[in-house]
Amino acid sequence: MIQKRIGIRATILAILVLATAAAQARQYQRPKAIQPSDIYERWHEQILTTVFWVGEPSVGQGWSANRDSAWDMRWVENYGGTDHPTNRNGYHPSTFIPRQNPFYVALPFNDLASAARENPLVSRFLNFWKETGNQPKITKSVCKNRWIAISYKGKTCFAQWQDVGPVHRDDYAYVFGFQQPKSHAQGMAGLDVSPAVRDYLGLCGRSRTNWRFAQVGELPEGPWSNIITQD
Repeated sequence: MIQKRIGIRATILAILVLATAAAQARQYQRPKAIQPSDIYERWHEQILTTVFWVGEPSVGQGWSANRDSAWDMRWVENYGGTDHPTNRNGYHPSTFIPRQNPFYVALPFNDLASAARENPLVSRFLNFWKETGNQPKITKSVCKNRWIAISYKGKTCFAQWQDVGPVHRDDYAYVFGFQQPKSHAQGMAGLDVSPAVRDYLGLCGRSRTNWRFAQVGELPEGPWSNIITQD
């Protein structure tokens, strides 16, 4: 009888060991590789979002004025002036009609930085865009002018990627790899949006939004398509 009990206990122990090993194997299973097309399906969720604008002045040491962007050294001039955040006429600044899309964003990655191009994850996505998207010449950024969808409290806005930031310029693990922004560890935003995006979505101060990349063919009619930045 004692031997039988020992045998039962040994069997139960073996089953528990096997079950634990199987659970650990599932836990540490290598995740499915992210494919370039995933960026049109997967959302970056609960991203701290703040507002910036063309012509925004410097707000302190270490913060540059937005008279130019990472990809446009004459941004204010090409836009048509300062995109004032409070003196507004609808989705436009009150004093002029912009020459470029007032629905724009900044994300913390610059594809023209040589170090970033060498990363396998980055190069896979950039090559995908070069092959599938109608973008400027290869000597220019393939990120600039890309469309993204931003969602907030059940409402979705579309905007074009026009600058690099906030905070970082090389956070490809967030932009392409769906990790949390490095800036969140500092209590800072991972997405900057224009006054027009702010007003359309009804953002207040520091908000949490969801966003993903969008394809031109899926864009619905909306104020973001009245003026589209091409250069």
